Amino acid sequence: MTNKHFLYQSLYFAMIIAAGLSSVLGGIVLIGWYTHSITLIQVFPNFVPMQYNTAIGFLICGLGKLFLLFNHKRLAMLCAGVAGAIGFLTLVEYVFGVNLGIDELLMQHYVTVKSSQPGRMAPNTALCFMLNGLALLMMTHVVRIKLQSMTVGVLGSLIIALGVVAFMGYLSGIETAYGWGNLTQMAVHTALGFIILGVGILMYAWHESAIEEIRMIPRWFVYPAGIGMTTITVALWQALRVQLGNEQFALPQVVLGAGILTAVLLVLIIRFAQISSERAKAIERVNWKLEQEIIERKQAEQKLTQHRDQLEHLVKERTSDLIQINQRLENAKKKSDVASQAKSDFLANMSHELRTPLNGILGYAQILKRSQGLTTLQAEGLNIIQQSGEHLLTLSNDILDLSKIEANKMELYPSNFNLQNFLAGIVGIIRMRAQEKDISFDIELSNALPTSVQADEKRLRQILD
Repeated sequence: MTNKHFLYQSLYFAMIIAAGLSSVLGGIVLIGWYTHSITLIQVFPNFVPMQYNTAIGFLICGLGKLFLLFNHKRLAMLCAGVAGAIGFLTLVEYVFGVNLGIDELLMQHYVTVKSSQPGRMAPNTALCFMLNGLALLMMTHVVRIKLQSMTVGVLGSLIIALGVVAFMGYLSGIETAYGWGNLTQMAVHTALGFIILGVGILMYAWHESAIEEIRMIPRWFVYPAGIGMTTITVALWQALRVQLGNEQFALPQVVLGAGILTAVLLVLIIRFAQISSERAKAIERVNWKLEQEIIERKQAEQKLTQHRDQLEHLVKERTSDLIQINQRLENAKKKSDVASQAKSDFLANMSHELRTPLNGILGYAQILKRSQGLTTLQAEGLNIIQQSGEHLLTLSNDILDLSKIEANKMELYPSNFNLQNFLAGIVGIIRMRAQEKDISFDIELSNALPTSVQADEKRLRQILD
């Protein structure tokens, strides 16, 4: 995009310079006509003068292009019409042999060197002005045709070719190159002026294509180049034939062959340059896409890195939280173990403290049971006291077993004991509790019960009590 912008600006400035030089050339020659400065009109005394109408044409053509470039299309159209009319009417005068009175309309000519009619421009000059007027009209888009840029470029190349042939005629001394027969000949600075005008027109067509196309060199550029080179070749070949006659027949043929070969080579070179430019553009587009993909991948990698860093930070935070939670749980477990141990110690102490009075109760119960003259009710009461004390002793032992239960350790101590006496003791305890609540409690023992069983008496008592 930067190269295209540079090309666009360069072509625009080239058009301004070409239009400005054309206007300056025409203005300088007009000053020469008004001030009788022969040098400005002829350059050298033996050279053909630039006619007054020719100078007017250069001034108008240059101004027309400047008006067009600065977006004054109506003034540009007016200049195009005047320049084209001057050339067309002059050609009419040559073709039909008439005098329309335009040759000395604004200036009485006092320099008539190699002029067929005072003030009348050369026919090739008139043709160039007519082509320039047509090109300028197409550049203002008044005349619209298909392939307009290419057509304008071809017109510019024809003007350049006619100017180059005339200028080469002055350099080589071939008079027929800048003069057609006995008609008025083209001046040397006129030839240079048409080269400048033609280049400006060609640059404008290129500029228009640069707006529409991506290519640096438009596809149609080979046609103006080939047509222009072919025109130069044919014009030089014809001028040499007329100049040399039949004396040197080979030279015009050599010039014609070399010119055609040059035209073909020029077309091929331009085409190869176009292909190279297109390939370079394609490579540039591919590289641009690759750069964009690389940028996108780098951005994606940066995002992934950011997400990874965020995840790592989140994992660290969660890990830290889990560590803190585990630490708190471990501390709580330690506190729980300490509390459990304190509870176990307390229960053990309580069990020990309970045993002391229970042992006294059981001891006195046994002593009282040995007394003589106890009534039946007293004997039963002493038995209940003894059994209840033993039961409390068992409960005291059960308190010690809680610590074992918390440690997931429970040991059984099986022994042989009388089942009926065992059940009678439990029944007595329950009946006493029932009597306290005015509840009648009776039990019937099956005859099928065994007299003696083997079990952990304490655990069985815990189950049945």
